[in-house]
Amino acid sequence: MAPIRDLQQFIAACEAIGELKRIKVEVDPYLEIAEITDRVSKLPGGGYALLFENVKGHTMPVLTNTFGSDKRMNLALGTNNLDEAADKIRAIMKMMPTAGGGGIMEKLQLGLKMIPIAKSIQPKIIDEAPCQEVVQLEPDLSTLPVLTTAPKDGGPFITLTSVYTKDPVTGQRNVGMYRLHVYDEKTTGMHWHKHKDGQRHFDAAGGTKLPVAVALGGDPVTVYSGSAPLPPVVPELMFAGFIRGERVELVKCKTVPLEVPAHAEIVIEGYVDTAEPLRIEGPFGDHTGFYSPADLYPVFHVTCITHKKKPVYPATLVAIPPQEDVYLGKATERLFLPLAQMVMGEILDYHMPAEGTFHNVVFVKLKKSYPGQARKLVTGMFAMGLMMLSKCIIALDHDVDLTDYQAVYEAVMTKVDPKRDLFFLEGPVDDLDHSAPFWRYGSKVGIDATTKWPVEAQERPWAPELRVRPYEHLVETDLSKVTVEQLKALDGNIVDAYAHPLAGGKGILAIRLQKQRPRDARKVAKKIWEAGIGAHVVVVDGEIDVRNLSQLFWYASGNYDPKRDMLLAEFRAGEGEGPLSRIAIDATRKGPEEGHNRVWPEYIVMSPEVKALVDSRWSSYGIG
Repeated sequence: MAPIRDLQQFIAACEAIGELKRIKVEVDPYLEIAEITDRVSKLPGGGYALLFENVKGHTMPVLTNTFGSDKRMNLALGTNNLDEAADKIRAIMKMMPTAGGGGIMEKLQLGLKMIPIAKSIQPKIIDEAPCQEVVQLEPDLSTLPVLTTAPKDGGPFITLTSVYTKDPVTGQRNVGMYRLHVYDEKTTGMHWHKHKDGQRHFDAAGGTKLPVAVALGGDPVTVYSGSAPLPPVVPELMFAGFIRGERVELVKCKTVPLEVPAHAEIVIEGYVDTAEPLRIEGPFGDHTGFYSPADLYPVFHVTCITHKKKPVYPATLVAIPPQEDVYLGKATERLFLPLAQMVMGEILDYHMPAEGTFHNVVFVKLKKSYPGQARKLVTGMFAMGLMMLSKCIIALDHDVDLTDYQAVYEAVMTKVDPKRDLFFLEGPVDDLDHSAPFWRYGSKVGIDATTKWPVEAQERPWAPELRVRPYEHLVETDLSKVTVEQLKALDGNIVDAYAHPLAGGKGILAIRLQKQRPRDARKVAKKIWEAGIGAHVVVVDGEIDVRNLSQLFWYASGNYDPKRDMLLAEFRAGEGEGPLSRIAIDATRKGPEEGHNRVWPEYIVMSPEVKALVDSRWSSYGIG
């Protein structure tokens, strides 16, 4: 079967398998489309791709939730399941030299094998292309139905992008998925992060204008490749050609010296002037579920817009998970497992849960062959590519299903003693990690949730950087017998509470707090322990449903810095038994009095007016 050529062919293929809904009534690109898409993306399995055919003030239809299901992601990549694509990568890796590097003949043979593969996936330049059927040399971004997706966004944002730049020194092409904050008809912000190649090209351009082209749409593999964390030596378009099994066709831009996918729906050409002052971009309701704050970024000047005669405008919605990006992230997880295993062979599998928004929590499993191996593996992963941005990595035994969250929860609750099994590091964190005390720099925690070897299980002193308090009267507690009323009696600021116990009563006690003063969350945890309740404690604020473990996981994992916000307690479990420990996580908003001098963002909540509007119109959308 030939690979899918462009976005409109993908739309037809989705519709043919019942994975697309057409909305024919008029809808507003300001918040209404976002609210509809958010509801659909949270349906079991990710819901449908949505084609809005009648967008207020515009003639172009809008496509959202394009890749938001396993079926559509596999359709996009031309696979029956994502492991098929990973197997193609494994097949190439088997052709690599042996660990010893091999001799000259082995390297020569490898080179001869790779030549036909490289030729078959190298992008192909063509002279005429559908993406240039219409050319606007007097460009006007207001002709595009750009969405505003969250009430407190700084404006409309172009989201599902493939941003093309070239290294000013080497000429190497990069494709990245960076958002564009539309300022006016001819300028936008260019939101590329410090750890991304677009920013590296900007830095290398030093005082000159860096040409930029933004492609919207195209074949789905090429769109996906811009989001993939490829190493610099692997060009995105060759990767796309390899996965597609067919070369990506490019066409030269009209006003900048770049090439873009010939079958894109829309192309925005222009430049960023590295000598120009940066401009405020944002805020933006981001994939973390929180608003990324307004900050200074380069200005993108538009010189030309080209598009098909009848283009479809693609957009992605990011907000509190699950959203479409969960499925893009799942593809990345599966496709890049072989590369991770090549670097660290003991990785049997890993998983990035949706609630962890890719960088907050990672599960990894291994089959231990020596004591300390889980710690070694986790430490190594913190230094591996963009895994360096992870906040928490949990190592589990080889027989744990990483996608079975109940099994993971049981392993962590029954095999982890915080005093023994938590270890902390500091290093780079994601630009969007608002909980870190410094922008792009914070702490990390590794958790060894594997079965312990005898030498690993021995009692040891606390790590010196951990603040620990002994509790003489703390006892192992059956959480199923702890009541909300009992907890509220301990502290009047407790609004709600819920125990998430395992069989036998062990587990997490989730507390929702009406925070009045700095460090209230710590005080609540201490009161619980002083009352003799031997539980792990997670304290949140806001309107978080502490009964919803998924929502609790998302909010807590995004709202803590491990070293600063983990409080630990020690107690004796019983006569003749060694000391055990418990942990409390302060996942509430922080201020300067608590060591946080940065802006703490709000989480994304749609306005009541838009919710009511969509409620009243739901039957007219024809979604079901």
